Amino acid sequence: VAARTLKVVYDDLAHVTLDAKERRVVAELDLEGLIRQRIEFMEPAGRVRSLSWHFEPQAYEPPVADGREVARILDNLFSNAIKYNRTGGSVRVTLADRAFCIEDEGEGIGLADQKRIFERFARLDDAQGGFGLGLSIVKELCDRNGFTIGIESASNGGSRFCIHW
Repeated sequence: VAARTLKVVYDDLAHVTLDAKERRVVAELDLEGLIRQRIEFMEPAGRVRSLSWHFEPQAYEPPVADGREVARILDNLFSNAIKYNRTGGSVRVTLADRAFCIEDEGEGIGLADQKRIFERFARLDDAQGGFGLGLSIVKELCDRNGFTIGIESASNGGSRFCIHW
């Protein structure tokens, strides 16, 4: 679990410093397969907090995007859903039409903080650690791939991030 956590942090730091030189590969994505793969990668970290995962794929229009960048978006959102969730909570992922959403059962993010959450180095909770890079990278990669990202309070009080294309 620690190694997987470090990999996500390393990938974020590498992105900030090195990825500008990487060649992008844009193609139609099997997003359902990619989401399943990234859930499988992140699930052991969620197990430490006794989290359950629920993936609800429906018919969707595949996005045309860089798969490596979309994997980084998923990893960062899943990492936050694990980190800020309640022990014994769940991570719910939906995929339909031209969007996917990731929802947790944590404390949620207040309206004032929702406006600044995507700024680089923005951290709302120093107790959770991190560098405050994850969501700024998510926003950057969404912009680069023509996606829009939104955040709202989930029906269970947690946070719900939705990506549209």
